[in-house]
Amino acid sequence: MSTQVPRYAHGAPLPTILEEGEIGASATFDSLSQPGLDGYPDACLAISGEAHPALVGRPETMITKFPAELLLKIFLDTLDRHRKGPRSTTKAGAINLLHLSHTSSRFRKLVINDPSLWAMVPFLNGVHPDFLLAILSRSQPLTFELAFREDETLLGEDRAWDQIVLNFRRVSRLHVEISEAHEGAKTKSLLYLDSPSLTHCTVYCMGAHAKQLNHSTPHILPFRNSAPLLRGIDLINCYLPIGRYLPSLSSFIICNAADSDVAPSIPISDLLQWGQSFASLTKLTLSNCIQPFVDLEAMYHLGPIPLPSLDFFFLEASPECCRQLGRIIRLRSTCSRSITVITSPDYYSNLADAATFAESVLSFIPTDLVYMECVLGMGDGYLTVRLVKTEGRRLAMSIRFNTDNLNVSLSIPSHHLLALHPITEKDLFLYQICHFLTTSLQPILPSISGAHLWFDHDSVAPHVFRNLLKAMQNVEVVTTRSSRTWANPLLLGLLSQDNVPGLKKIRVPFDEMLGPTTVQRLNGFLCSRGEVKEVAFSFQAEDTSLCPTVLEMWRKVDEIIKNLPDSVLFYCVSS
Repeated sequence: MSTQVPRYAHGAPLPTILEEGEIGASATFDSLSQPGLDGYPDACLAISGEAHPALVGRPETMITKFPAELLLKIFLDTLDRHRKGPRSTTKAGAINLLHLSHTSSRFRKLVINDPSLWAMVPFLNGVHPDFLLAILSRSQPLTFELAFREDETLLGEDRAWDQIVLNFRRVSRLHVEISEAHEGAKTKSLLYLDSPSLTHCTVYCMGAHAKQLNHSTPHILPFRNSAPLLRGIDLINCYLPIGRYLPSLSSFIICNAADSDVAPSIPISDLLQWGQSFASLTKLTLSNCIQPFVDLEAMYHLGPIPLPSLDFFFLEASPECCRQLGRIIRLRSTCSRSITVITSPDYYSNLADAATFAESVLSFIPTDLVYMECVLGMGDGYLTVRLVKTEGRRLAMSIRFNTDNLNVSLSIPSHHLLALHPITEKDLFLYQICHFLTTSLQPILPSISGAHLWFDHDSVAPHVFRNLLKAMQNVEVVTTRSSRTWANPLLLGLLSQDNVPGLKKIRVPFDEMLGPTTVQRLNGFLCSRGEVKEVAFSFQAEDTSLCPTVLEMWRKVDEIIKNLPDSVLFYCVSS
């Protein structure tokens, strides 16, 4: 049965009835309900003429006597807890705000007259148009964040959407999810509006295919080139042709997170249109979204892409894309970077391609820096080489090769493979990549004094990294990511006197894998390398699962070291 919302003239004493004109006088409890969102009942959106049921019949409580400033702070904190997710709980915040306004006449007056509260709760999915109009009206003139999903629950009435368009100049943050069944027409209608208040924009297209969000008229650019405050753009599974007039843009992310067989969507030629427009950019991520340039001569003629302020650059692309971008992007040497080479599942590499893979990343590694540490990792689908500068500002130069989709056909006799340990054609291909990296990086490797080894007990990584570690020449400290690494039978050969002549200290994680096999391997290593005089057991200070007390930890360490050489200094450090 419907509950009629009575008319209410301004100034009447009833505290919980909507003001005249906020919602139509004929609106009913049922008519204000829309399909539920995120598990909240439809009736929560109803605006009735009664106080919140939980408060009916209760006497005035102490909280209603709090100063107005304190009450508003409590209200704001309550709503803020509903804004942790991108879209999931804004509706719950709006419902809470309604409940607050139905608690007492004092609460209602505070809530209705404070725009900052209503600026925190705009939502579009499953909202009644009248309620949306009330939110937009009460939040004037403040900016607000807008998050919605373009799907069947998005409001369909033109008059309500027209109000969103009219108020878009007040949107400070935009987060949109576009369902796979929708093309994003409503989203595009917003993306090509003047956006004087917008500071961050995120668009995520769901499903297996990336969407192009271009305007139907080619010369019209996103935000009408009128977004002076825009600092961040995140595009996931979609592409938006960014213009040249975004003076405040500091973070730009384009990521194709859809199925790996979906072709990347952005030609390198589009990036070349940036020119000098991204002078203030400090973070750039291009993940599996770039198409290589076909006409290389034309690409080089268009000139470089200067990024003078960039602090971090993440690239995930094919070898050819990495090679081309490495030639046209200009990064300062103090820019940390992570370059990941990926291949499509249907591409087969031969041994000669190993040199191409290595060459594709070399232009991203500054040779004018002094590197002090190096990470050599193999596992979780990647071969990783990370060079770290530790003096002054810490910088990391990471290069990775994705091995999950790497298909290798070497067509060589099996006796060419190492016979003592199982090694695949893919492993030999990775060995060749490291061989070419070693040759090219030879001048900058001798400064490295610390090596970090990230691989498991059954990995062939010691074979793959042998030449690279040997070329470092001056490594004094070796750190393993897991104690299981010491159970690898190939590790002792990797850390031989010939490969690491200056080794003085090792760091071993004090973890749950530090068992008899590890201790036995460690003992064999220390006996063979008498010049290694220090062993540091590293532990996470906050992790008490292994040793609830410091005393128990020392007892376990003492149990371990009694089986190790007396000539070695053992101690624990917090990592």
